[in-house]
Amino acid sequence: MTLVPRLDRLIRIDRGRVVALAMAVVAALAFHLCAVAAGSTQWFELVLVVLACLFVLIRTDGTTELLLLAALVLDWWVADPPSTSWWALPAAVCLLAVHSATALGASGPDAAPLPRPLVLRWVLRTAVVAAGGVAVGALVIALRRSDVSGPWYAVPAALVTLALAVVAVGAWLTRHPRPPKRH
Repeated sequence: MTLVPRLDRLIRIDRGRVVALAMAVVAALAFHLCAVAAGSTQWFELVLVVLACLFVLIRTDGTTELLLLAALVLDWWVADPPSTSWWALPAAVCLLAVHSATALGASGPDAAPLPRPLVLRWVLRTAVVAAGGVAVGALVIALRRSDVSGPWYAVPAALVTLALAVVAVGAWLTRHPRPPKRH
């Protein structure tokens, strides 16, 4: 294993994987825009995010994805937005999209095409997690901003809501099983 990027990878990689990685880059830049809108950022944060995006495009493995996610978390931390900023919700969705897209892009050999059922499964799972995260995040932010709740009520209330949602979805899925696959 070498740490030197292989630029020829960009030529021989499958088109579907290029699209997945491009989506990760777009989501990373959208995350940076959320950090800019939520707080005050510095120019070096954008440079770090762009460099991390280039590393992900050149070489997709756990290390480069971790580098990109760490750059994004540093970007948010340096921006120092208020804890009840609504910009945290689209930023969380962007962070999830970065992770999902890089994982999908790295799910097999570079030259192998992404199977359509796999892509659809990834998109559906990402959408479900994003919807649940936004719902719980919105609940936490709304409870923290309200005068009715104490300072510690928001997180337990959101976690109970999330647990109830997971139980409801699980019950619905067990009541409606998938038909067996035919080969």
